[in-house]
Amino acid sequence: MKKNPQNLKAHWPSRGSRAGCNSLIHAGDTPATTTIVAQPSWLEAHATLPALIFLLLSMFCITGTAQNPDSVAQQEIQRRQAAIPRGEAALAQGNAAMKAKNYTLANQEFKTAVTYLPDAVVSGKAHDEALAGFCKSGVILAEARIAQGDYVGAEAILSEILSDRYDPNCREAAQLLAHLRQPGYFNKTMGPNFLAKVEEVKQLLTEADGFYKSGRYDLAFKRYDQVLKLDPYNTAARRGQEQIDNTKYKYGVQAYDETRARSLWEVEKGWEEPVHAYGKTVGALEGAYAREASGTARITNKLNTIIIPRVEFRDASIREAIDFLREQAVENDPSEGKKLGRRVPLLCPQALLREEPSPLPQVQLSLARWLLRQQRSRVLH
Repeated sequence: MKKNPQNLKAHWPSRGSRAGCNSLIHAGDTPATTTIVAQPSWLEAHATLPALIFLLLSMFCITGTAQNPDSVAQQEIQRRQAAIPRGEAALAQGNAAMKAKNYTLANQEFKTAVTYLPDAVVSGKAHDEALAGFCKSGVILAEARIAQGDYVGAEAILSEILSDRYDPNCREAAQLLAHLRQPGYFNKTMGPNFLAKVEEVKQLLTEADGFYKSGRYDLAFKRYDQVLKLDPYNTAARRGQEQIDNTKYKYGVQAYDETRARSLWEVEKGWEEPVHAYGKTVGALEGAYAREASGTARITNKLNTIIIPRVEFRDASIREAIDFLREQAVENDPSEGKKLGRRVPLLCPQALLREEPSPLPQVQLSLARWLLRQQRSRVLH
């Protein structure tokens, strides 16, 4: 067989090729024709060495990886089983926080429980419970953010709940998120500052109502003024002030009626007559007034008890007659002191005892055993 140098050159691998065999057999034009490729030189073999090393390392890595799938799966199973107790503890803490209405803590615990409880046969029920708690607590937190005017924060919470990682089928979260994104459903002009003023107004209105019910109308009116400074068009504050004004007006009417009635009574009292005293209406008298009252009573008693045996006047003056009666009163006084007769001249008019330039009338009288009072009356008349 004749060797063709051109065929040898054409079928020899070029430099740097990844040929890994020592010889190549190619089919010629005829089945009987066989081309023998000569061995390359040592320089060409040295160039293919790095390619062979890379190929061997790749085959080793593939072989190592293919030999350990069971061990990797076993490690994952162990990791998930070890995380189940932690997930169950987080689930219990989340339920307790929900009962205590600490929704922020409950949402965090439920989120942790969903992370550590796999959706498998062993922990599937606990996983579903944690997912439902995470959805419910998140919706409550979102509603609280909306009430505070934090619409961006509420939307972030709802979007996390509805993500593929947690619960895309949470109906409450989807409905609330749709309302948030619906224009005009929530008044987003009411920010946190405005809502804080609303709460302050509510507090002031409550205090004003309490002051009014306890009768402290001035303090209640002041609270309503504070409300109107925050909310100038607050109708509840104006109604409260109107109620206070009406109450004060009614009090003024009653005060007017009382003052008028008292004044009329004072006028009418001037027409009152003193009531006559019957019997002993006063207590014991004291001091000089008591002595004077008792002395007058004794004088009256003596005038009614002293009896003069005989009295006879012939052309006697009144002074002379009074002096005579005084002497007789002292002599005929039945009491022990016998000093009453000295006061007899005080019982007659002083004008008759004064010295007059004209002669006094003369007394002509003759009496026997008459009372001193009767004799005095006869002399004076």
